[in-house]
Amino acid sequence: MNLRKYIYTFFAFSLLFAGCKDDSAEVKEEQEEPCETIDLTPEQEWAEIIAERAFFIEEDENGSQTKICVYGEASDPVFPDVISLSLDNKQEAREYFYRHFVPDPERKNLSGDESNMKYDLGEYGTASYREDVGAGMIARIDVNMKLLPEIKRINILTKEAWPDNASSPFYPGDIVSSMEYYNGKMNRAYWLCVRACEGGNLGILMTVDFGWETNWYSDHYKGFTKYAKCAPADAWDALAAFWYYDNNLFRAEYQAIKDRGYGYVRDIFQRVIDAQDGNAKEQYYQEGDNYTKKHWWWAKARNVYKCTTWFVDLGNGQTDGYGMYRFNRGSYSFDYNDRVKFPTHRNSSIRYFGANMEYELSKYTIEFAGDEDL
Repeated sequence: MNLRKYIYTFFAFSLLFAGCKDDSAEVKEEQEEPCETIDLTPEQEWAEIIAERAFFIEEDENGSQTKICVYGEASDPVFPDVISLSLDNKQEAREYFYRHFVPDPERKNLSGDESNMKYDLGEYGTASYREDVGAGMIARIDVNMKLLPEIKRINILTKEAWPDNASSPFYPGDIVSSMEYYNGKMNRAYWLCVRACEGGNLGILMTVDFGWETNWYSDHYKGFTKYAKCAPADAWDALAAFWYYDNNLFRAEYQAIKDRGYGYVRDIFQRVIDAQDGNAKEQYYQEGDNYTKKHWWWAKARNVYKCTTWFVDLGNGQTDGYGMYRFNRGSYSFDYNDRVKFPTHRNSSIRYFGANMEYELSKYTIEFAGDEDL
């Protein structure tokens, strides 16, 4: 095992070897034919994760699915693989590159300097970042990844160069509702806006009412429930910014809504406040989907599942080198006959929205207009 792989294995995923299940507690497996023979490399795992996180699949009540790129907008239909967005400065552009293409433990493996750097995933491709690439542009990201053929380039523009300055329909702190089908009937669901849509960045509505998906997985040694479509990193980063930079507003809004209902939106506020004030014992929330991979364990001649879960720590955070506040992150990972481990809170979901999505936006009703209603 090379040094990079060793570090990755023991630190990037924070593997927990907290005990093994007895073979007598078997979970019946469907089949025992060898599947993919893997000792997953860091390059393969991160390439798969990056590709999975690039798109968000939304499904309406009729089962129709929409694939949404979370990076920005493809402004020219002739070049759908060129994405554009606008940001404030180079520091934000670098953080954008890190967040979407370079997992935290892998930043030490970047080549070049902070204005011209490359993340090399070996046979799975590269993602390159470069600043000072033309008038009206802050930076450019060239993507050459075989698992992400839909994206070739991301142009990060200045605010002044962004062509569409339509106002966002919702802003952080707004609570909106919509009628949704879940639990076998139509229900009113409530959403907290954590990010406005500006400069090609889609807005984000977060809920803990519904929207996540669960599936049961099992092998000879363990069984577990995989959660998918949970709130991704962008949503938690936006919530962390709302908490940190508008702390008084955040607390005031919680006091204003805690007795009004609004589904379980109040839980988002309460759990952040309780965790930050040291009044919560369990303060971890799942971030995004579980990464689940089935492979053949040669030593035992059985198919087994590896599962990794990322989580955010609602009680702790820190500002990065660019002054941007984020909740601290961690991960649980189990494989082979390890003990199953997940964060306590796993139920969350989001929707992206844009200023020009008239039909989609028509389903939402503003119930609480952030600081305007305080």
